Amino acid sequence: MTRRERVKTAITHQTPDKCPHNVELTGEAMKGFCSFAGIKKEDFPGFAENHIDKLSFNGGREIKPGYFQDEFSVIWNRTGIDKDIGVVEKYLLEEADLSSLAMPEITAEEIGERSRAFLAKPFDAFKLAKIGMLLFERAWSLRGMENLLVDMYEE
Repeated sequence: MTRRERVKTAITHQTPDKCPHNVELTGEAMKGFCSFAGIKKEDFPGFAENHIDKLSFNGGREIKPGYFQDEFSVIWNRTGIDKDIGVVEKYLLEEADLSSLAMPEITAEEIGERSRAFLAKPFDAFKLAKIGMLLFERAWSLRGMENLLVDMYEE
């Protein structure tokens, strides 16, 4: 069986010849492991014999060393303990009001281009597209956990 066939078999509640798996590491752990194993980061999925290849549709950019601004304009400080996700620098919604929230632009062309390039990769794996932050995670990143929980209680 191919890796893709194993995943498809498992998600249809049948028994594949081997258990499909997917190993992921944080940025710092990935650097350390790749250095130890003598491999490049892009070779890790094959080295780990991962069965799933993921395409993330999250956007954003590094605005200065250690600071990342996501597609909703939330700034994540990655200079402390959490260098992968980071900690929100300032919550954008001071009140429980979405009227000032600017939604990010989504273009079908960009999604199409990224998807085609991803699907053309020769890596034998089950292909999966994902959005990393959905409703709850996005809400706390904009409002803050304490404020969000109070908002949920009050509203």
